[in-house]
Amino acid sequence: MSWIWNPSGDVPRPPDSTEELVEDPTDPSRKVRRKAANQPFLAYREYRKKQEQEHQAWLLRKKEREEKLSRGEPVGPEERDPTAEEEVGLLGLLKFTVYVLLIIVLAGKFFTGSFLWEYDGKWVRLKTYLPENNGRLFSESYLATFDGRDENKPLYLAVRRSYCQTPNL
Repeated sequence: MSWIWNPSGDVPRPPDSTEELVEDPTDPSRKVRRKAANQPFLAYREYRKKQEQEHQAWLLRKKEREEKLSRGEPVGPEERDPTAEEEVGLLGLLKFTVYVLLIIVLAGKFFTGSFLWEYDGKWVRLKTYLPENNGRLFSESYLATFDGRDENKPLYLAVRRSYCQTPNL
C-alpha cells in the first residue's frame, strides 16, 4: 500500500555493491539487476545465445559437408537446421481440427452416451443430405406419353406433383 502514501513512487535505490549487474537484453548499453521481474527476459537472452551457437555449429557442419561433396567423398544425408522454426501449414491445421473434433465427439459419448451430445436435429439426419428414392422425375410432356394409349407402356398418374404407377390390368 505504499502507493497510497506515496503516489509519486519511491526513489529507485542504488544497486548494492554485492549485487551483480548484467547486460540488459533490450539495451546493451544498460545494466540491470537479476531480480525476479527481469528473469524471463534474461532467460530468453540465454536461449537466443544458445540458438545462435547451435546455428553457427550447424553452418560449420554444413560447410564441411559441402567441401566433402566437392572432393567426391561419400557423405550422409543433409541434416536440417536445428534452429529453424517449423511452419504449421494447412496440413497441420487440418490435423489439429480433426483431433479437436474427435475429442469433442468422444467427450459427448462419455458424458451423454451419444456421440452428438444428444442432438437430434435435421442436420444429423441422412435424409437431409440424400434425397429419398421416390422414383423418377418426369416432365409434363414426357409424362403425357404414359397415358395408357400404348399397351406396351405402363399408365402413370400424377397427383399434386407426385406420380404413381398403376398395376397392369
